[in-house]
Amino acid sequence: MKKSIITALFAILSVAAQAQQNVPSAQVDQQQIIQELTSKKNVYFQKYDIVAPENILPAILDKYKGKVVLIDVWATWCGPCRAGHQAMEPLKKELKGKNIQFVYITSPSSPLPTWAEMIPAIDGDHYYLTAEQYRYILEKYESRGIPTYAIYNAQGQQTFKTVGFPGVEMIKAEIEKAQ
Repeated sequence: MKKSIITALFAILSVAAQAQQNVPSAQVDQQQIIQELTSKKNVYFQKYDIVAPENILPAILDKYKGKVVLIDVWATWCGPCRAGHQAMEPLKKELKGKNIQFVYITSPSSPLPTWAEMIPAIDGDHYYLTAEQYRYILEKYESRGIPTYAIYNAQGQQTFKTVGFPGVEMIKAEIEKAQ
């Protein structure tokens, strides 16, 4: 009996020691991800954290003055969001080099490692906002879900908004109207 208790105790201590060793590794991985993200030109991770929620959309849109902007509010865990990204690929290729910018906005509800892994396959600029900023944008768009899409003309005026993917043809038509 003593031997089985000692064996069980040893097993518990071994698992606890391994868990302690994994924590620093996870922190190092997280720091490495952050370092890689902050060095990318089209990724805005923690760069807008100090912007008040009510100022976040103007701060983002200001960067694209003179361009049509499609904003896609999404999350990594959202199947319809990911399906919309795939469906939009041919249109984005068709519009490449034109006066349009695709902007993708997510929040901490998307795990950072997953987001970092997914965004290279999604051509555009990527913003990882605070939960408060993200919530404000959804409220501004009167959105009860994601994906949420908004299109702004070159003057920065919103010309279209929808909750749920409306289809490539509608997005294309709305982009053309905004130009």
